[in-house]
Amino acid sequence: MTADNLNIVLTNSLCCISAQAVKVSKLYSIGDKCADSELQKLKLMNDWFEALRCYNANESISAEFALKISYDNYRALSNVLRNYTVNVNGVESTLPGDGVKTTFEIYLELLDIVLPSNIHYTVLDPDGGDQRDATIYITGLCDTENITLTTTLISTGAVLNTIEFTKYKNGLCTVLNCLTEAEFNILVAKLMKECDICECQLNQ
Repeated sequence: MTADNLNIVLTNSLCCISAQAVKVSKLYSIGDKCADSELQKLKLMNDWFEALRCYNANESISAEFALKISYDNYRALSNVLRNYTVNVNGVESTLPGDGVKTTFEIYLELLDIVLPSNIHYTVLDPDGGDQRDATIYITGLCDTENITLTTTLISTGAVLNTIEFTKYKNGLCTVLNCLTEAEFNILVAKLMKECDICECQLNQ
């Protein structure tokens, strides 16, 4: 089961558990003999929910990186006299500037080569002034430790500029869990049955 599917189960279960709590309250208010058994069911459903909530359905956790630069630097065109290099965990890829693409368009193109599964997006400072910033976010792999951007002169190889992304979230290739997979599957099945959650509601 994917993390998205687990979230669907948990979200639907919250409504179901709330409805069960209302049911138990009403049964006690009228002195119904089934109130105790329905209360036990409610406690079980709560226990299953809490156990599943701590489960990490992802096989690994990706490292997250960010780089904040000025908007002018972000939009600057690449230079035909310069090489642009991306280094990820010691693996490099280089392209020359073409004077058409921006420097960061080239850097992101290189990232797709060195780190093909990366996800990147840019957030611009909402301030429309000349000094606004751009922040580039990169999702790496579980073992990505560093991402460095380097600009060099093609003629001499001299390094003109080096920029390193800041890692703000560590990756984890082996995720420890609060439940075994077998325990997880049993609890999911029980909660889905009690809450009438159909498999057709899950993402395929």
